[in-house]
Amino acid sequence: MARKALLSRPIDCFYFTYFIIHTLITAFVDSATIIPNEYLLDVQSTLLELHIEMNNDPLVRNPPAWFVIFVIIEIAFQLPFFVVAAIAFYKDSKQIYVLTLIYAVNASLTTLACIIEFMYGFQNLSADEFSDEDRTNLVWVYLPTFVIPLFMMYDMTRRVAVLVASSAATERIKKSQ
Repeated sequence: MARKALLSRPIDCFYFTYFIIHTLITAFVDSATIIPNEYLLDVQSTLLELHIEMNNDPLVRNPPAWFVIFVIIEIAFQLPFFVVAAIAFYKDSKQIYVLTLIYAVNASLTTLACIIEFMYGFQNLSADEFSDEDRTNLVWVYLPTFVIPLFMMYDMTRRVAVLVASSAATERIKKSQ
């Protein structure tokens, strides 16, 4: 079967764009939260400072151990996956579906943990250090990286189920011949 053009597959085109953008964000912003300052590129320092200044993000300003682990997982496993996924979605490869499902589960759960922390954590910080407005703003900043993988999880589950059902039907036909 011939591959369909990316622009004729709007959801795959969205995923392709998402993974390209997420590659850049992970490489230049998220990674900067755990790289020692002396090893940061100027652009990383600038983007990190800008994020902290604009969003007053306590997870990035003073990352707890669990958040550092999330970032290490993002750099070690998700960053290479983003490149592979972008290429696979561009090529209309169905082989990426299971890995995308695994990514989507991980990304939605880790981002949900961050959102919950913004909503209910940081009780030790005064309202001057971390206001209700800061909490709300950060939930909105992180929400797309929860909602998009959550949709992706649903979509990939559906796609994998279709492939499995199709494969099972093909097996039944082969056995009956």
